[in-house]
Amino acid sequence: MADTTTAPASGRVILRRPAQPSPRPAPTSEYARAYMLRIARQLAERNAARRAARRADLRAKAFELVAADRIGGAR
Repeated sequence: MADTTTAPASGRVILRRPAQPSPRPAPTSEYARAYMLRIARQLAERNAARRAARRADLRAKAFELVAADRIGGAR
């Protein structure tokens, strides 16, 4: 790792610090895991919304068919 000086070269004391002072706060695998969990959560929410809309549509069609059958059978 390269060092950078924090004091002028003419002085007696030279403090050395790493050029890259802090590493990532978490390993890359943790970032990838968090990303995949977020994507999976979004997909699950979207699929749940689609299933709910499909159920509501099918329920409405069933009610229409039952109502049409009752109206047609009452003659």
